[in-house]
Amino acid sequence: MKLIIVRHTQTDWNAVRRIQGHVDRPLNATGRKQARALAQTLRNLGAHTIISSDLQRAQQTAAILNETLQLPLTIDARLRESSFGEIEGMTREQAVAHCGRWVAPYFHPECYDYDFRSIGGEHGDTVFTRHKALLDEQHKKNPDAVLMLVAHARGLRTLLGRLGHPPKAPEQGTYMLINYPE
Repeated sequence: MKLIIVRHTQTDWNAVRRIQGHVDRPLNATGRKQARALAQTLRNLGAHTIISSDLQRAQQTAAILNETLQLPLTIDARLRESSFGEIEGMTREQAVAHCGRWVAPYFHPECYDYDFRSIGGEHGDTVFTRHKALLDEQHKKNPDAVLMLVAHARGLRTLLGRLGHPPKAPEQGTYMLINYPE
């Protein structure tokens, strides 16, 4: 199965580097513009369907992409971003001030091994398990499918890193291709 991995485009909180997690923020004007431009890039990649996280920033990105792509679109909560618990809505600096230095390494751009349970969030194992369950289900249905996933930076890094890929999610307005399973 081939995966076209898309990170949702920009929200106001992305622009000021606020931790979103499960907070359901909409795209801003830049994000909508990024999604329209990305749709043109994705037109010829042969996707069969789009599967989006249930959070509105991902759903809005997927809907804008689909204005051009005209594909079956499914919303699936298993692609939801990691929960960061009580630090959602904070900047990274505020989160470190609130929690202490233990949380700082979790904000490294390639971190995919984390545990936010002590502050009401999720462990990386939980995030990976739900993402992988979706992929396994889709692979079982059609191992030759080309799926476009619209999801979130931390969730995608977790998935990629634990599948043995570099744990770097696409930047907003870009995509990456992988085979699943490898």
